[in-house]
Amino acid sequence: MDNKIYWIWLQQCIGYGSKKIKKVISLYSSIKDFYDSGLNSWKLCGCFTNKDLNLMSSYSLEDANKIILRCKELGQSIITYEDDCYPKLLRQISDPPCVLYIKGELPELNDRLCIAIIGTRSATDSGLKTSFKFGFDLAKANVVVVSGGALGIDSSAHKGAISAEGKTVCVLSSGINYNYLASNASLRKMISENGAIISEYAPDTPVRKWSFHCRNRIVSGLCRGVVVIEAGERSGSLITVNLALEQNRDVFSTPGDLRSTVSIGTNNLIKMGAKPVTCIEDILEDYMHEFSNISINADNNYSAKNINDYSYETNNNKKIYTYNENKFTEDKKKELPTHISENARKLYNLLTKEPTHIDVLSEKMNAHMSVILQSITELEINDLILSHSGKRYSVK
Repeated sequence: MDNKIYWIWLQQCIGYGSKKIKKVISLYSSIKDFYDSGLNSWKLCGCFTNKDLNLMSSYSLEDANKIILRCKELGQSIITYEDDCYPKLLRQISDPPCVLYIKGELPELNDRLCIAIIGTRSATDSGLKTSFKFGFDLAKANVVVVSGGALGIDSSAHKGAISAEGKTVCVLSSGINYNYLASNASLRKMISENGAIISEYAPDTPVRKWSFHCRNRIVSGLCRGVVVIEAGERSGSLITVNLALEQNRDVFSTPGDLRSTVSIGTNNLIKMGAKPVTCIEDILEDYMHEFSNISINADNNYSAKNINDYSYETNNNKKIYTYNENKFTEDKKKELPTHISENARKLYNLLTKEPTHIDVLSEKMNAHMSVILQSITELEINDLILSHSGKRYSVK
């Protein structure tokens, strides 16, 4: 019988993100030997709880085989801890997944540099552009771009890599077939066509609160370095950074506006020792000596524009993101109605598509906060501006 069934059995019994797999490997010559040894032997390992032991006794190989059959039905492949194609870096962490389920084709990760790009879901326009550009430029340099498929920074990084016709890997916090974040379903499909969607969860497993933490250890575990682009003071991205440090991974951070709430986390990381980066050369210079297949081409000049100005199109049987110069005009503004007050007009002229903090607006306009608030209310009533978290505003 294929050993996959035993690894699936073990994962379903001891749970996700467990360090007990290392104990099993250290004590038994194979996963099948462990399974065959039985309950009394499992007890002697000294690491399994009564709940674990009960599951190991009651969860059958037939149950595990149902997962294998479901994967075949959905076109998902399975790799286990002992497979040659299992990522070497991931195998080295203290709590590696017993099993990885894959949709698409997992790039050759063992001989290529993998870099994770992470950040806030509530990204600014500038953050989205930066993430897209980093994803694009890293993919062009033959780097595998890894992220978590979330809204904001994650999605933009994946899109950038796809636009460059490079390889990207998305790590999910649910089973691949579970339609979490339905709005990103089309992006996940694109990723599977340009790399792989991976998860340690069986195909139909729903998202749970704790599963994001488990997902994050895989995002960092697959990579040599993690780049943080915009993160609030208590952003979930900082959890990934802590995991990366525990795994002895490199941490990079893009510096941001001191007055922006989504830059507090990234700026703090730099203060604590993360390497500040403003372009991919800042990242790749640490790895050029080790990965001869890294390719930086000066002709690949990419000027990041508004991420919303990109559309996914088919071009000569290749799906890529394209920018339509004729269709979009960056920071294009509406013509204001005649009844709008002079102060509101001044404020509107200061706003762009990138959210700006209210304190910055007050300073630029040289006006009292009460005037700013009154002008914001007037523009909002007339549906001319957008309100963002952290007292930030942008034009519609």
